[in-house]
Amino acid sequence: MAADLHPEAEAAIERRQALGLSPLHSVGLRRLRLLNRAFNWWRNRDPPAVGRVVDRAIPGP
Repeated sequence: MAADLHPEAEAAIERRQALGLSPLHSVGLRRLRLLNRAFNWWRNRDPPAVGRVVDRAIPGP
């Protein structure tokens, strides 16, 4: 018995097909890593402001 894909995963595959993109398994690991790095840069290019940053050292055991 084959498991059904989650509807969101199925929608993502259908979007890739509609755009004419190759299936991820046929792209190759090196190219996927480069694409992922580029996408992460694009997604994080304008991060939200941070209220403050505190550099602390917490003593451990």
